Amino acid sequence: RCKNMAVMLGAMAQTPMKGHGMKMNLEWHPFSMDDAWTWLNRYLQQLNFFIENKRKLPMPTGCILEGFLKTVGFSLDSKYGRRFKSLLRQIKLSVLPLLVGKNLASH
Repeated sequence: RCKNMAVMLGAMAQTPMKGHGMKMNLEWHPFSMDDAWTWLNRYLQQLNFFIENKRKLPMPTGCILEGFLKTVGFSLDSKYGRRFKSLLRQIKLSVLPLLVGKNLASH
């Protein structure tokens, strides 16, 4: 369920609210790319709390990151460039080693 929610958030962030034959022309976006960027940063900050205190990461961590990054990663890379790559490096160095070897459900 958590992965599906992350996928939905990612899809919503990159869906334009104008055009594409939509009858709704909203001036604001309920979950924009900026919101997706903020969400990812805050999620990683929460994970850093677990890492710094030598606690186990929450079980759905890998699934949430995978679903969100697969869905919205290209758009985040296009918009944030080097900052996004730096964030991916942080995930690779601090989060992934803690996930490797865990028995994660394949999706």
